[in-house]
Amino acid sequence: MDIQYSYLGYSLIFLLVWVVFYILRADLRRRMLYFSLIIMPLGPLSEFWFLKDYWRRSTITGYPISVEDAIFAFGIGGIGYSIYKVLFNMSVPEGHKQPRGWLVIAFLIIIILPLFILTDVLGINSIFSSTFSLLLIAVLTWILRPDLLKPSIVSGILVLVLFFLVYKAMQVIFPSAIEYWCMGCNPTGLRISGINIEELLWDFSWGLAGSIMAEAITGERLLSGQEIPALKGKQGG
Repeated sequence: MDIQYSYLGYSLIFLLVWVVFYILRADLRRRMLYFSLIIMPLGPLSEFWFLKDYWRRSTITGYPISVEDAIFAFGIGGIGYSIYKVLFNMSVPEGHKQPRGWLVIAFLIIIILPLFILTDVLGINSIFSSTFSLLLIAVLTWILRPDLLKPSIVSGILVLVLFFLVYKAMQVIFPSAIEYWCMGCNPTGLRISGINIEELLWDFSWGLAGSIMAEAITGERLLSGQEIPALKGKQGG
């Protein structure tokens, strides 16, 4: 297939997974959509750094920053939020919230500041700066909400596996795409099954952070299907 459409194809795979999760869990749809819309602008924004030292992916518009960036960010936003909840039948019941609205600003600073300091000032590859940002978000959330540690780690693994499968699919559908995209995307030279270790580390860190950011801000709890009836019984009593 034409390599010009490779990034679009890559992004649409994640959007397809998003749609499947959205269909499967009606109770998560509103939160999933909101979180995806919040994360979506970060896709194009991050390219201001990634295009400098990380990759040069092709776009359907021919412009460096394109609609694919928004599609990709939208897709992985909702996937990160929902993958643990969907696969382990976890829900977010109403009530018992202890919101921390200040985390919205804190998370935004943690996402942007390391890119300025580590990449723009110190010249560290943006994939490492971005990964570091996500790890900081995860650790901060674990400190504030220890109950989210398990969902975070499990989500990190699940997101990593999903990305790995998508990369393998891309190697079949667009065999030369990832190599073509790569500009400085493999600074360590380490690969697993032909996939850059830096990319896999970023994917894992997104799973760690993206899966729990919403609950960290809203103060909402995650409960299994068996726990929710018991909670409602206590509230009724």
